[in-house]
Amino acid sequence: MRSVKKANNSLIKKVSSANDSNNIKKFTRPSGLTYLSSDISRKLKEQLSTKGRSLQSIPLALVSLGENIRESYDPEELRKLAFSLENDGLIQFPTLSLKRKGNQSWLVCRNGHRRILAAMELGWERIECIVLPFDSDRDELYHTLNANMRENLFYLDIAFAYETASRLGEADAQIAERAGVNVRTVGWYRRITAMSASCRKLVREHPSTFNATWAVKLARSGELPPPKALEKMMREMLEGKGNQLSAVIEDKEKERALRSLKKMFKGKNGQTQLKWADRFLHELACAGYISSKAVDRISSDYLSN
Repeated sequence: MRSVKKANNSLIKKVSSANDSNNIKKFTRPSGLTYLSSDISRKLKEQLSTKGRSLQSIPLALVSLGENIRESYDPEELRKLAFSLENDGLIQFPTLSLKRKGNQSWLVCRNGHRRILAAMELGWERIECIVLPFDSDRDELYHTLNANMRENLFYLDIAFAYETASRLGEADAQIAERAGVNVRTVGWYRRITAMSASCRKLVREHPSTFNATWAVKLARSGELPPPKALEKMMREMLEGKGNQLSAVIEDKEKERALRSLKKMFKGKNGQTQLKWADRFLHELACAGYISSKAVDRISSDYLSN
């Protein structure tokens, strides 16, 4: 599809520009919306009600990109996509949702943000899109999340998508089922969102250092360190002063294990468990796996009454 010149926007109540072709260089969330006229809104509602979807040639100025979960795009990848659009045309239509509040209606991109940004770079004024009805904000979120997951979505963006789903009332198990991941992964990723803005900035500026493996390891250790402590640790990693994350995790794991040991031999079955553990340790010592000194220390600290 090529650019359509002089699009007729006479029915549009334009509040402020929602798009900027410079977004291909640096993506920022649009601050304004372009509202639909009541006539256009009514016709779209009718089509969605009777057909379940509506394929339309939409002026790019009408499409809001401000609700995407992805914070940034690779400029080189966008240039490649623009080249593909210019030479091969639009193969897959972006997906939009019709949003309403009071008497105002507007269109929000749910899938195909990169295609729209590439089309803007080419100077297109219109692009063919599919407008779909969604039953809830949660359905819209999962549609966007699943679409972006196919395009190497940054883990911090995924984390905030999971957190958004949680705020919409979804339990971690529900998020995991709909996103196709382990429920523990959802919890770890949501924990990452507690990072301060300055820490998140470091993550995005140095993705190879603060990658998903690093983030999950941090989240698995428990609640994140205080913001200033975490930022200091991250900056020291960048300065080559050593990986402080291991020390933080080891301390937290040690505290957790000590608390667990103290609780392990209490309660109704405590005495039975204690006798079994004592015998197990002595057998390990006899077999040469641990020293008798270690057994004596463990027995003194945790197995004695």
